[in-house]
Amino acid sequence: MPFTRSLVDELATACRRKPSLLQIITGPRQVGKTTAAHQLVERLGWPNVWAAADLPLPPG
Repeated sequence: MPFTRSLVDELATACRRKPSLLQIITGPRQVGKTTAAHQLVERLGWPNVWAAADLPLPPG
């Protein structure tokens, strides 16, 4: 079973509130922000599209 960050629990709760608000994950490099985001959408079952902001152009 993969490690799930407590942040994922907090974000899932916040995303289920009505009205739902934009959630922003910030922090230094290599601390698990993307992993937490992947775990969040998997838990919520939301459709998603990923794009890296550090690439010169988005894929596609």
